[in-house]
Amino acid sequence: MRDAGRLRSIATVVRRRERARGGSDVAVTAYGAVLAALVVGVPVLRAVVLALAEQPVAASLATSGAAGIVGIVTIVVLAGAAALGPVRGPAVTTPTIAWIVASGPLPRRAVLGRAVTTAAIALSAALTVVVALVATALVLAGVWTPSGAATVLVGTLLVGVVAAVTWLIGQRLPPRGAQLAPCAIAALGLLGLAFEPVRRLLPWGALETLWRSAGAAGEPAWLDPTIALAVAAVIGAVAIPWLLDGLAGPELVRQAARWERVGTAVGALDGAGAVGELRASPTIGRTWRAVLPVPRPFVIPLADAIGAARRPVVALTGVLVLVASGLLLALAPAGPPVWMLVGLGALIGQTSLATGLRDAGSTLLGPPVFGGPPLRALAAHATWPFVAGTIVIAATALVTGGPSWHLVDALAVAACATGAIAMESVKGPLPVALLAPVPTAFGDVSVFAVAAWQLDGPILVLASGAIGGALATSDPRLGACAMLAGALLTVAVVAWRVRVP
Repeated sequence: MRDAGRLRSIATVVRRRERARGGSDVAVTAYGAVLAALVVGVPVLRAVVLALAEQPVAASLATSGAAGIVGIVTIVVLAGAAALGPVRGPAVTTPTIAWIVASGPLPRRAVLGRAVTTAAIALSAALTVVVALVATALVLAGVWTPSGAATVLVGTLLVGVVAAVTWLIGQRLPPRGAQLAPCAIAALGLLGLAFEPVRRLLPWGALETLWRSAGAAGEPAWLDPTIALAVAAVIGAVAIPWLLDGLAGPELVRQAARWERVGTAVGALDGAGAVGELRASPTIGRTWRAVLPVPRPFVIPLADAIGAARRPVVALTGVLVLVASGLLLALAPAGPPVWMLVGLGALIGQTSLATGLRDAGSTLLGPPVFGGPPLRALAAHATWPFVAGTIVIAATALVTGGPSWHLVDALAVAACATGAIAMESVKGPLPVALLAPVPTAFGDVSVFAVAAWQLDGPILVLASGAIGGALATSDPRLGACAMLAGALLTVAVVAWRVRVP
């Protein structure tokens, strides 16, 4: 009771100091969210379901290969949750609350329980909604039975709970343990490949089994995996209070302060500032020699590769995203959505490996530091992310049975993503002219100009992917042409921004 009274007193003080939003503000926000969902969200989701319900697409989503991809995606989700914990765990509050919890006698489970519950519900709901779209399409296409789709949704919900607990474990572990957690999950995934009975009881194997048996009426294979997922979710939920009580106070304060700064930068539409706050520091290899005695053309690419290896969690996450892009390229039917996702995945994956390219681009806008043409240094730093992206995407696509021309597709996608990273690195600060109001009948639309400037790289990759996907529907080998055109456009923009004569 005494702790409850303390919590109420602290909550009252914090609300007054931080001027928490009143009920009317929350109601207006909820009204706007519901209205946006009805006007924009429902038509988009309906279009996605109808596209997935097309017979060729639905048939490919119900195959054993698709079930295997579901298992791989589950491993990636759990490993990503563990890797995300040290960066932004589920138990993140305001800096004031974090400081009070870190320095006071209040139990962490009582103060942070609501934040963790909210994060777990959001994560589980997001995963379930994505799978619900696919399940609805497969039921409409007659590929799955309604009962089979229901078991898959229940399994996805339980996997979301397990992922939330894994996320909290990543926040709870010390730095070295947090680096090893994603590797341990990946090792369990490889172990499951060797031992089928073990794989069926692990979260990814259980969900894969549910996916595979969803189309078979009367198939009893859903019982064991559902029980395994339920047991894992219950054990994880029971362990949450213990995990919360073990959170380090300084880590809570650090994450709260960092994400307040990120929120401030995002609110000011400062994308570079937000990304800078999230950039990970090297965790290993500080004594590694970066400049190796190799031929001159290989010095900078190898130095960038060594720099990426000093952030193993970030590099591994980027490689996994590139692998997912390769799987989409090889297994998903050609079309604009697939090519857009492949390009976006390449951009995200290569960005995690392109620290040297981003730093080189940012130095070109100031006084010259090193001799030589500016574009030569930029091209040298672009070599590593381009080669890494091409190799990972191409190898994944070819190993999973894709045709040989996917090598050219991977090269084009990696080139477009690398060009987009270089283009973003040399654009400098936000032009003040974009902040000028643009009044229209619908209000001030200057925010769209600022957003387009901040997101020019992703917009270019998505546009190139949409055009490439449309071309690939007529001839699969034409998709690379649009991505190469996007890469050439980024080269022209970079040359213009650095004022090359």
